[in-house]
Amino acid sequence: MNKPREEKDRPETVARLRRRLEEQEAIIQGISDSLLLLEARTYEILEVNQAFLDSYGLSRNEVLGKKCYEITHQLKAPCHQEPGHGPCPLAETVASGKPANVEHAHSGPDGKILYFEITTYPLKEPNGTVVRVVHLSRDITLRKNLELEEREKEKLSGILELAGGASHEINQPLTVIISGLEQLVKRLPRGGLEQDIALTVLENVKRLEKISEKLARITRYASKDYAAGKRIFDLDQGA
Repeated sequence: MNKPREEKDRPETVARLRRRLEEQEAIIQGISDSLLLLEARTYEILEVNQAFLDSYGLSRNEVLGKKCYEITHQLKAPCHQEPGHGPCPLAETVASGKPANVEHAHSGPDGKILYFEITTYPLKEPNGTVVRVVHLSRDITLRKNLELEEREKEKLSGILELAGGASHEINQPLTVIISGLEQLVKRLPRGGLEQDIALTVLENVKRLEKISEKLARITRYASKDYAAGKRIFDLDQGA
């Protein structure tokens, strides 16, 4: 008795499906960018590729089932709900039903900051509801670090020009003031109040002269804490 055609074709169908799944897996794992499949409403990580695991030095068991913000930001709530963190592309995609693109700073396995360009794509039900989100991130740390270095160079260049000009303009009148004060000290009665005042003024003017010399020797940008959480240029470290 002949077997039904469907039963005969079943092994071939299964083989084709297996090959297709293997090809899809190879494509996903072959992508050099980090890829996540996320549950739209819960932020749960459903699938990852090897590039993502390599970026964070983690295994699949350490990642699957966790929230994306727990892994990438070490947070207990979605990043856009935490102060100091940027917009969440997943939340934007769920709200709009469209792809979203942002740049994020994430913490690497060694604590160093990693910069990523992130794009999220919606996976929808027939009624248009976003149920899952594909989260694709590209490591742009090198590019960002180069940009930061370039900004630091520009900042330093401006500081050097300002400091050199200020030092030159200050030195000329300081030389005249110091010379005049030194002559005045010699003419005033030794040990008198007037000479003590003149010596105190001379001492502080010479401090200004040393500050001017430091301005002329600045070679790098450095800052230090100041009042009310502000930071100012650190002349001692920069010179």
